Amino acid sequence: PSFPSCIGADAFLQGLLRRSSPAVLMADVDKKTIRDIVYVGKAGVGVFRLAEKQLGFKTATVGLPTTEITWAAGDMVSAEMQRSCGGGKCLLKLTFKGNDVQRFAGFKHEDWSGIKAHLQSCYKVPVQETVASTSGHSWGEFKLADKDTSARLMMGQNLGLDLELGDLTQVAASGKNELNMEFQDSTADDTDEVISGVRFFVPAGANGDGAGVSAEQLKADVVRVSGQLMGDQALAFFNEVAFVTPRGRHDVEFFKSVLKVRGKTQTYPLKYSGFKRIFLLDMPSGKQKMLVLGLAQAIKSGTSMHVFLGMVFEEDQKVSAAEHLPEAAWTSAIGLTTNRSEFVADEEVVVWSTVARLLKELSGTKVLSPSGTFKELADAAMGGPTGHAMACSLGTENGNLYLFEKQMLFVQRPIKWILYATITRIELRESPMRKTTFDMIVHSQGQVVEFKQIDRKLLNAVFSFIEKTGDLRDKLADKELVRHDVTPSSVRDPAQSRPRRTPLVDEEDDDGSYNEEDDEDFDEGEAQGSDEDAGGDDDEDDGDANPAPKKLRRRQ
Repeated sequence: PSFPSCIGADAFLQGLLRRSSPAVLMADVDKKTIRDIVYVGKAGVGVFRLAEKQLGFKTATVGLPTTEITWAAGDMVSAEMQRSCGGGKCLLKLTFKGNDVQRFAGFKHEDWSGIKAHLQSCYKVPVQETVASTSGHSWGEFKLADKDTSARLMMGQNLGLDLELGDLTQVAASGKNELNMEFQDSTADDTDEVISGVRFFVPAGANGDGAGVSAEQLKADVVRVSGQLMGDQALAFFNEVAFVTPRGRHDVEFFKSVLKVRGKTQTYPLKYSGFKRIFLLDMPSGKQKMLVLGLAQAIKSGTSMHVFLGMVFEEDQKVSAAEHLPEAAWTSAIGLTTNRSEFVADEEVVVWSTVARLLKELSGTKVLSPSGTFKELADAAMGGPTGHAMACSLGTENGNLYLFEKQMLFVQRPIKWILYATITRIELRESPMRKTTFDMIVHSQGQVVEFKQIDRKLLNAVFSFIEKTGDLRDKLADKELVRHDVTPSSVRDPAQSRPRRTPLVDEEDDDGSYNEEDDEDFDEGEAQGSDEDAGGDDDEDDGDANPAPKKLRRRQ
């Protein structure tokens, strides 16, 4: 259809309200309103509208959640019409500031001339037309250039595949011939259809016999170009950070909207919008801090999938603020909601504290610390300061269990997270073969998780914490038997003392194995903000880097 001139478009419509009949009014409004359009990725169809200073979309399908969204015309960077929908219909790809790409499908070919004229005259954006390939082939030429917002697979002169680099979360090369790209749309919900990954085979050879480039070279190009979308310079960077998962030492770079974790073989660009939880833990050594990041979408390292990233820092490690938080990068960054002075108070900054604050401010996610209530109970039980951690084992791995107000977390490997609201039953077990330790068995979402060989002195603290925690109070099995067992021996009647019982509750048929894929995505509907929001003090103690975890001995 033809569109009204962009000059005074809103006044034009208001004039129609005063002068025109209802029939004429509806006809003119329809000139800039197109129905039966699909917002790509969303269910149903809706109405697409173009006005002088903005454009928008609203779902019109009955029975589906309403999607109503608008964009400012001044934020549009480019527009592209792709003939790719079949049946003579087209797809409109719009790119906005901040590498925000939106697609709308279902436009008739005859609509294009009016849309193009409106975009060029009112929005002043370049408009191009692209023909999609209909050959049905799954191979072509990989196109990627500097300042591109997408990677394309071209089949001759026609478009075969269009991938947005702004949604790229991971790119990896397997051998010389395989390139794997994974994506995450942070705005999508559970009902949306989005691309999560694509794998390319890169044939070896040149001169017509192959691609003339290896998968590793393509990976480097993708990382370079996608890095340009993040900004020319990182706001902050820290080298050789020790990671528990994925294991190894990685460089960490903070950009405006992305955290880039760069290893020797793989690079992970992680959107801050994909961070669901951030935990700050004091390690038992008293000389290290650990940050655990919970992701909405798992990343792949080799054959393993990781929902959690674990970083370990020395408490006393400092770096130069001028070098690692370059002032020029903060000055040139556009749209930041924070500033460099919030992180830099001296010529040097403490690494763990700065990383925690950057994650909190750039992602808008709280940094959670373990429960102070449990620490007080544990200190009282052990007769002195003990920290927040309970040494125990999970499966065959030794580690530490931390109790929060709404969740529990086991580190180092594997990292296991359990939300109290999902727990259906907790058992505290003792064994006559191990008089100095006990086990805590947690039933959650059909899984049985066994935390074994916890110091027997902490049994009273664990029991009291469960009694004080609303989400756990009614989930302890055989509570009366446990209460009797944790009663101090000094107040028991010696005449009523009896031999230690074999397990306090019935044994469960469970092998205690751990499957890393059991780590579920965090539930958006769960209670938030009950855990403490840890700020982090700049404590300085000397300590060895990454001490080996102490193995617990079974005592007969």
